[in-house]
Amino acid sequence: MITAKNVRLGCGMLLLAIATASAVPGVYLTTGDSLLRYDLNTGFVGVVGTFPGATRGSFSDLLTTGPGGRIYSLGNSGIWQWDVGQGTASQIITFGPELTAAPGGMATSGNSLYLTVGDSLLQYDPDTGAFIGIVGTFPGATRGSLSDLLTSGPGNRIYSLGNSGVWQWNVTKGTASEVITFGAEVTSTPGGLVSLHSP
Repeated sequence: MITAKNVRLGCGMLLLAIATASAVPGVYLTTGDSLLRYDLNTGFVGVVGTFPGATRGSFSDLLTTGPGGRIYSLGNSGIWQWDVGQGTASQIITFGPELTAAPGGMATSGNSLYLTVGDSLLQYDPDTGAFIGIVGTFPGATRGSLSDLLTSGPGNRIYSLGNSGVWQWNVTKGTASEVITFGAEVTSTPGGLVSLHSP
């Protein structure tokens, strides 16, 4: 099992992954075309690999984790999968006409990978690279491509940061609704989003 938290930084994307032996635990950071690995106790471990096109550039980088300790990054023309143990990466999804705007947030749930594009949530199969379809389109459920945040939760749910609150997507039913509406407690533009839940 993997617990992950996505944090957007000025230098790239930081991914904190705490995993079982099936993955390589550590803190992962993209910078340029490289994925770096850190140990929480000893610091910098090394460069996992450098692959041009595997990231989109510092301010628009996205990383997320999937089953079996996989790490995914949003590349220039698709989604890449990193094998941290082998130090390799390959593009497993190539974007097609389903991309009508710059991609935004990215998360995994079950055996699928999800990506926001405009007001829509798209579903992919990371094993085959196939585009499965559009889960749904709900204006206000995302904040725009470079500001989108996604995280997964229990019950095959995906959460996104919307214009005025947090939205919950039911990917099985293809529905979405705002489950948290922000009030006076939000005094500036929201940042990171994560869902913590029991395994």
